[in-house]
Amino acid sequence: TFPLGINAGASVSDWWIGRSPLIQGGISWKNESTKADFLSSYLIAANVGFKDNVQKLHAGGEVFLLDEHLGLRAGFRYGSDSLSGFSPTLGLTLRTHRVEKTDFELHYGFLFTDAESSGSLHQFGLNVLFGDARKSEKDSIIAVQAERARKLKEQTLAREIEELRDELVKVAEERSALQEERADIERLREQALADLDRVKGVDVREDSTGIRITLLETSLRFAPGSAKIPFPEGFRTLDRTAGLLSQYPNAEIQIKVHTDNSPVPEESQDKFPDNLSLSKARARQIKKYLVDVEGFSATGVYAEGVGDAEPAQDNETPEGDAVDERVEVILFK
Repeated sequence: TFPLGINAGASVSDWWIGRSPLIQGGISWKNESTKADFLSSYLIAANVGFKDNVQKLHAGGEVFLLDEHLGLRAGFRYGSDSLSGFSPTLGLTLRTHRVEKTDFELHYGFLFTDAESSGSLHQFGLNVLFGDARKSEKDSIIAVQAERARKLKEQTLAREIEELRDELVKVAEERSALQEERADIERLREQALADLDRVKGVDVREDSTGIRITLLETSLRFAPGSAKIPFPEGFRTLDRTAGLLSQYPNAEIQIKVHTDNSPVPEESQDKFPDNLSLSKARARQIKKYLVDVEGFSATGVYAEGVGDAEPAQDNETPEGDAVDERVEVILFK
């Protein structure tokens, strides 16, 4: 809508020929209608004449043609002078229609005076209106755009929610599959543990840090002074041990070989001068088997021989010697 404007004009009567016109100026207000309305605008103008202090008030409506540049105006006017009084008016308006800043209107009006005046009144004027005549239309467009943006945001949000639901379904399915896989792994571990437990001379202990497998002399009996893995019993024991170790991929494995305190036989002392070197050689052979045959990573398997430095029992009895002669395989979880 337009705010207040300013206008200036002149009025001339048919019978007033030869006389100076009435110069007037004042303020006006117009309200632009929507496109659905019949009238393009409504107007009110209040003027003051500079001769005899004549006051005038105009009210009416307009219909604009020719791309809203040419207007037809009709309304009523009241004037404090004896010529016009309260009378209907018709007129033409030509405007620049610079609706976004300032609108200039040139106006011609024809006023019907009363019979006693025996004439009519012609009015010429310039009206300057400030503001934006399309503000309501623009506000409507902005509202429509805002509503479209809101609906688009809602649609986007609904799509994202649907995608999130699909993702949650996939996560649930993957979790279920992972749980089944873990259950299968646990069953395989339990089966591998049971197979190893059935081997005579094998002791398996598990805690939060890892699994300690002790292979006594009855399950892995090296020949005196020898580092060769005994065939076939020794390979069978190591194979079952590897079956349990393989259920924990990427875990570190330590091989620790012990001997009793019996001296190394003389025929083997050239190769293994003492129990420490013999135990280290046996540890290297076991690591070689796990890497070359069972496929474990060489960097994940550590071999250590300690000889008779860490006896498990009294070395003075045959039973104690049998317990001291052992291999410990430690898996760190």
